[in-house]
Amino acid sequence: MSNTFPVVNMNGDRAETLIAQAQKASQALREAKAAIQEAFPHGRNFQNNPAGDYEKAREEAYAMLTTLDSLTQYYYRLTDNVQAQRARRRG
Repeated sequence: MSNTFPVVNMNGDRAETLIAQAQKASQALREAKAAIQEAFPHGRNFQNNPAGDYEKAREEAYAMLTTLDSLTQYYYRLTDNVQAQRARRRG
């Protein structure tokens, strides 16, 4: 996946700020993932539902987790990109 990342510059946020923001977002996403996993659909809660509802709920929960993983990876890549920019400037 291709992402568009900021170029660190004198008028924008410092690299450290961008990294801290990305790390904060990553932490929040990890916490959200843990909460979703804790609340993951269990068959005992769907025993009175129509046939197929449990499977549908599991598919929906897996899709949510996949989205969170994608977002988390974005912030990891953002952090790597900004760190690489900082390293190049320090030369």
